[in-house]
Amino acid sequence: MPIQLLPLRIPEEAVSDENSRPYLVDFIYWLRDFLDDIASISHEIDPSTGNPLFEESQIFFLKDVLFEVKERQHFENVVKLIHAAQASALIDHGLEGIQLKWKLSNINFWFGRFIDGRTAALLERLLHSIDTLLKSILGAVGAGSALEELKESVLNSMTLVTE
Repeated sequence: MPIQLLPLRIPEEAVSDENSRPYLVDFIYWLRDFLDDIASISHEIDPSTGNPLFEESQIFFLKDVLFEVKERQHFENVVKLIHAAQASALIDHGLEGIQLKWKLSNINFWFGRFIDGRTAALLERLLHSIDTLLKSILGAVGAGSALEELKESVLNSMTLVTE
């Protein structure tokens, strides 16, 4: 099944902390949709190795975990916290200006590469790029780590590139 998700929206110019919030919210919802798409390709084969992209016994849980995370509104709770966050916290975590633009651009770069050739190595790079922005957001808004741990579990469910 093809991934239907589009790349993230990136500001044309560096944005202030107040103007960065819509991009941060977009990212949180993009992440939710990206994880849904990952669940739909969990049985794909890595064309570079011929191995499954994910270890079946580990990725098996993803759909149920996503259902639970959505039911508990973790994504929506982070969005609420983004809107309520202090401007200084956003600035301190690099969530405005050129830093935000760079983080979003990096995610889009690896997302595009992964879409063009779905290999474990490219997915790993994409997940690390996602992690950079996600950790900044969660740290700035004081949110729990459920979303970060969900992303980490996807990473830990991948077949090792060296196998």
